[in-house]
Amino acid sequence: MSMVAVKQPYVLFLVDDNSPPNPRTEQDNFGKMICFHRRYNIGDEHKFNDPDEFLMDLLEEKLGAADAAEDKFTELSSEVNVALYKSQASQSRKAIHEKILEYLSSSYVIEPIFMYDHSGITINTKGFSCPWDSGQVGWIFASHDTIKNEFGQINDETIEKAKALLKSEVKEYDYYLSDQCYGFRLYKSNEEIASCWGFSGEIRDVQNEIKEYLPEGCKEIVESLAYRYEDADISSVLEKNKTLNEEMEV
Repeated sequence: MSMVAVKQPYVLFLVDDNSPPNPRTEQDNFGKMICFHRRYNIGDEHKFNDPDEFLMDLLEEKLGAADAAEDKFTELSSEVNVALYKSQASQSRKAIHEKILEYLSSSYVIEPIFMYDHSGITINTKGFSCPWDSGQVGWIFASHDTIKNEFGQINDETIEKAKALLKSEVKEYDYYLSDQCYGFRLYKSNEEIASCWGFSGEIRDVQNEIKEYLPEGCKEIVESLAYRYEDADISSVLEKNKTLNEEMEV
């Protein structure tokens, strides 16, 4: 569905980008996003069959040996009293994962990724209020080495910067997954004079970005964008605008 703004002699269309770039495959990223889902192939490509394998890999990277990683995995798992969870195996597994993640936090910044799946999918790092259609699907992380390479050192400030950057990558990927990707087409006297694609995010943020790409004299047209022509295509809108102009000239 297009948004349209008219400021004679200009007509601006904000349209859905039907072929947006995947931010996890078509650009360099700070974090690594590891997800697990039966039906959706999301996040970065990886070799792990389940979360246990992923966490074991981080343990091995941290400790420098597979045997040491296995021993640490067993040790940390034994600290969780699985009997407390009775028949809730998934909850006991979650508790074990949290214990391992706590241990890994001295070498990595790791943020959880949650998905809400209902008439489309959306993700975040905070979780969703609906327990039936949502749940954790993975993590996004960066090692302290990566953080040091990016920010020059490891301290409380750079750790917080790393967390913010990881969360921003999840948000950017969410825009891609939830089809919040756009382009614009600008017409002057019914002739297309500019277009650009690759915008993503909330409409207000996209409007501000688009403004920078418009020629002088019509930048403020973005403030008038509205869903005015729900059932009309671009050619119909332009034809209607042309007719109105001709009537005004009579």
